[in-house]
Amino acid sequence: MKTLYLILIAVLVLSMILIPLAASGHMREPDKASKKVTEKEPENLQKKSGDIFTVYDTESKKSQKLTAKEYICGVVAAEMPASFQP
Repeated sequence: MKTLYLILIAVLVLSMILIPLAASGHMREPDKASKKVTEKEPENLQKKSGDIFTVYDTESKKSQKLTAKEYICGVVAAEMPASFQP
């Protein structure tokens, strides 16, 4: 009788681990198509680095056009606390 309980507990524990893993996709082998997408991502990011953002300045009440680099540097600087030491 004890062995039956141990087997039942082992099956339950394994099912609690394996079913969520199978559902989330961690047990699947990656598709070839997904590998191609990840290989192309850096190329796509380089093309987008020249994007232009239009930003409204509330103090001067004017719109400014900024490159992606200028925009990201400004956003990161604005979000950093004044006490941050690099």
